[in-house]
Amino acid sequence: MMMTATVQPEEGTLAPGLADIKRDNSSLRLENEPNKEIREGITVVHKDEISEDAPLIILTGWANATDKNLSKYSEFYVDQGYMVARFTVPIKDVYHFGGYQRYALTLYEQLLQMDKVENRNIFIHNFSMNGCSLFAMLWRLLAEATDGDKIKERVKGLIFDSSPANVMPWHVAEALSMGQKPWGLKMAVKAATTSFLSVHRFCCYATSLVKANVYETQFAYFMLTSFADFPKNQLYFYSENDPICLASSIREFQAIQKSRGVNVKELTWGNSGHCSHLRDDRDPYVDRCLSFVRSCLKQ
Repeated sequence: MMMTATVQPEEGTLAPGLADIKRDNSSLRLENEPNKEIREGITVVHKDEISEDAPLIILTGWANATDKNLSKYSEFYVDQGYMVARFTVPIKDVYHFGGYQRYALTLYEQLLQMDKVENRNIFIHNFSMNGCSLFAMLWRLLAEATDGDKIKERVKGLIFDSSPANVMPWHVAEALSMGQKPWGLKMAVKAATTSFLSVHRFCCYATSLVKANVYETQFAYFMLTSFADFPKNQLYFYSENDPICLASSIREFQAIQKSRGVNVKELTWGNSGHCSHLRDDRDPYVDRCLSFVRSCLKQ
């Protein structure tokens, strides 16, 4: 069965500056799968009967993550009766941090303006820096939207998987080359990405000598550190030997959050792969996610 409907945001919800960001409001597709809706690449799933006070869990995927990858995470949330939205920014379409703006707007318009998510408590589960980049742009957008403060109040907790970190060009290159199976293609992607981003990083450094807040506008990690209004409950999963998002950098971010009164919880591994903790150690991962959500909802 196929249904189409145009979803329009409420008038006046966006500040004038956001009106210039490209919108792509096409149709809503209902697939032949119970309670699975897809809006502009955002997959929303839940059980047949869902409580009005069940929270919404937003999963923001890592670079090159598929909807099938994220479905492994949504499964245990849906089993608890929660609503889950899965969304991965297609990394091939994003050439710089600013490119995440249009996808943040899509998430805002096509998910957060849905009637059935209105008034639900929200948890955002971010994977790697691709997910964190989308989250950073979404949080900035909410600061400009007229209903943004109300939406932020409903965000009861943040979960970070293998992030956030101040990633260097070679770390980004490693992330983008993941999933490239031919060895030659993998090496070519890494070399080209490292070269390009190294030049970009140097230009940002040079500009920062004469202009303020350059890094906050060019890199997700620094934009995230600039926000002082994150939820007070945060959960982190990371590996001590992650080759992309270094544990030391994640701990630096945690220290900033703790200095702002945030309740930081974590589960770490010695050698678990980047964004592979669920696969490598499923039971503790699932238990921490669910106990975190439940404890936040009780507060």
